[in-house]
Amino acid sequence: MGVKINDQFWFDKSEGIINNSITNLDKGIAQLNTYIVAIWVIYSGASIFSLDYFEVTNKVLLMMVLLPHVFLLLGRWFITQAQLPVTIAFDPRVPDDIENSYKQTYSVKVKCLRKANIITLIATALVVITLTYSFKKKFEQKNIKFQLEQKIKPDFFYEVLQKEKCIVFTGEMPAKTTIDLEFSITSSKEDKVLYAFKDSRISDSKGIVNYNFALPKAVSGTILLKCSWLEKNVRKSIIKYVKPKSKK
Repeated sequence: MGVKINDQFWFDKSEGIINNSITNLDKGIAQLNTYIVAIWVIYSGASIFSLDYFEVTNKVLLMMVLLPHVFLLLGRWFITQAQLPVTIAFDPRVPDDIENSYKQTYSVKVKCLRKANIITLIATALVVITLTYSFKKKFEQKNIKFQLEQKIKPDFFYEVLQKEKCIVFTGEMPAKTTIDLEFSITSSKEDKVLYAFKDSRISDSKGIVNYNFALPKAVSGTILLKCSWLEKNVRKSIIKYVKPKSKK
């Protein structure tokens, strides 16, 4: 038996269309709300990590990190508006009023959902751009630091002043680092330490360390000059040997 098409058929059809449209709209609102909450939680953790790991001090980069939070908050607000009931006055005895109130309610919710969709899309794009840019800047900083470390290799220089009975020491070391200095004289024949002296200095902002080692009287032999420092929990040192020129 075929379907009987009459007024009741179209009433039932219209009811189904309206119910489905409301159901689909509510599903869209709920899904977008879940997405916003999820990406917000993930990005909040990423933001805290970024501020620490990427050492964010640049104001522009700081604004980039915070900006997605503003858009996510705005998107969440529009989703909340879409979920709230819309108050519209109508006469329940008049079919035209019922239809108009439904259309207005549906229109308000659809507009809020569309705005939330656009704002969430912008927020997602900002999240991707911000994290990508942060990683790029961190990589550039590490690369620059590595290049500087390659160019500036720690070393020291000395000059023996026989008249003043001292050795002038000048070191180019890591900046603002405690440098341990060691000076000793060893007998060339017996390989015995005849004299030893230790001290420490802190290099300046450019890594320069200056020091004068006094040469003891009546002691001669192979002079050991050693400087050592702690760099990233690794003890590093440079050792040089020198024998002062004897007087003629």
